[in-house]
Amino acid sequence: MDLLKLEAQQPEFLAAAEQLAAQHGWELQQLRAAEQPVSAFEYALLEEAIASREGDQPLFSLALMELALAKGYRSPWLQDNRARALVALDRQKEASAIWQQLACSADAALKAAALGMLDQLKLEAQQPEFLAAAEQLAAQHRWELQQLRTAEQPVSAFEHALLEEAIASREGDQPLFSLALMELALAKGYRSPWLQDNRARALVALDRQEEACVAWRLMASVSGSVEIQTMAAELLAHHELEAEQQRRQRKQQKQIDRALATHSYADLESAIRDLVDALIVDPDHTPLRQALIKVLEKRRQFEDPCWKKLSSLLQAEELMLEASEVVLSEIMYRFGMTPAGCRSVAQ
Repeated sequence: MDLLKLEAQQPEFLAAAEQLAAQHGWELQQLRAAEQPVSAFEYALLEEAIASREGDQPLFSLALMELALAKGYRSPWLQDNRARALVALDRQKEASAIWQQLACSADAALKAAALGMLDQLKLEAQQPEFLAAAEQLAAQHRWELQQLRTAEQPVSAFEHALLEEAIASREGDQPLFSLALMELALAKGYRSPWLQDNRARALVALDRQEEACVAWRLMASVSGSVEIQTMAAELLAHHELEAEQQRRQRKQQKQIDRALATHSYADLESAIRDLVDALIVDPDHTPLRQALIKVLEKRRQFEDPCWKKLSSLLQAEELMLEASEVVLSEIMYRFGMTPAGCRSVAQ
């Protein structure tokens, strides 16, 4: 139907909408004037559909959209709002069929909205299964669910209960369960940025600041909310120093593990070099020094046939001295202070 015909029938349509509203006990809020361009009239139609659906009148919202489509209005958002009313009436299959068609639209915004609603339907369908998994998880951690008690609720309410449960369990000295619950929710497709926030807070409670900071960065990067980005920046500033220390410790432990796993003589010098480099950066790191002593002992066993004849006390003193010497030698080499450029660690 062309625009002129649609505009000509607007008074008749408005009268029909008023009659429909009266039948459903609804008073029109947005659709009040027939004398306006078709685009404005159609927009008012959509606003009325939203207002009535949110005003606990999904039956009227659905009837209004179906009337509009029957009268020749063709905005795909009419179908979208029709599907939303169907969901509110617990007619998910019909709504899903509509959104599957809209998901093929060339309109990027409409396609994204349809795909998002299909995801919501999928999440809502799996809520009983999710609740059962959460109950099992709670039992494993000896926690009794306090907020997440029913699967029969909208996705938004279920997700809110998830967040409340995460907070309650974390504050109830169960950060491991709180973390496991948030990771389960993310794995199942829930996407609220507050899931990552609560996951990060549980990680902090478990002294895993490095991972927490990664979660807050991810939360800020995928959210367009200034509030979320500001909060993430504040939390990162508060925890970044500890996170950096943990990063360094993790790197050092990796160096230690790699060095201690070295058994061939050909690889020992490289292992010693790595440990010496790390000790120059952090000279007071006892595990690094202990690892260097153990690797130097392996080298001694290869190079010195009389090594095993020494007493354990003498071996320990020799290795402590050698560890200090190789670190000092490397420092002097870097500053050009060794005779003829010699060093104790091979290049």
